[in-house]
Amino acid sequence: MGGLTVEFFDEWRKNYDHIPFEEQKRIATMHYVQHPRQTRTDAHKADALFGNFPAGRVLELGGWTGQLAKSVLRKHPEIQNWHNYEICHEAVKKPVCKDPRYRAFELNKQLWEYPSTDFSPPQGYDSFVASHVLEHIKVEQVAKLFYMLAQTAIEFVWVEIPVEDGPPDWKGYHGAHILEVGWNRLIPLITSFGFSLQQVPSHKFVRVFAR
Repeated sequence: MGGLTVEFFDEWRKNYDHIPFEEQKRIATMHYVQHPRQTRTDAHKADALFGNFPAGRVLELGGWTGQLAKSVLRKHPEIQNWHNYEICHEAVKKPVCKDPRYRAFELNKQLWEYPSTDFSPPQGYDSFVASHVLEHIKVEQVAKLFYMLAQTAIEFVWVEIPVEDGPPDWKGYHGAHILEVGWNRLIPLITSFGFSLQQVPSHKFVRVFAR
């Protein structure tokens, strides 16, 4: 496979709208082969937040090898299960989280393309987690994701996105970041689907929503 260079990612951003899902999966494999450790989550902040909000059944998007789940589950026995829906085949097959409450599922299409009934009771979830994930998709897809989540029983949303208030500029960025907007637009978008922003200890990239 070719190298994941700055030029590669700039071209990826340019052509993103025309890249099939299977090609996105192949690129995820490239990431795994060249950079298998992808975790950038503030685990201490996550632990504190999960202690303040109900998170019995967790639906995670893009949890890679389960590093966040490993960190949180060992401190929170009240969590019933943690299911990670991940695009990368290798990350699903080689989890670092061995907790029996954790399971990883390989996506064969984008999460928002599944029917909301797949994530609803009795087998459903009450919490959604996306850590350093939503910056890898476009705002139109974020809207589709939260439209789907709004149809489920999910009450608690924990997202970590490395953006400022205003729109980011990813040109020349050495990574697969493409989200076009910052928190000034993300917060109204998410709350438009019935999730309210919660007052929690400040963190530059983390926001918590509930309903």
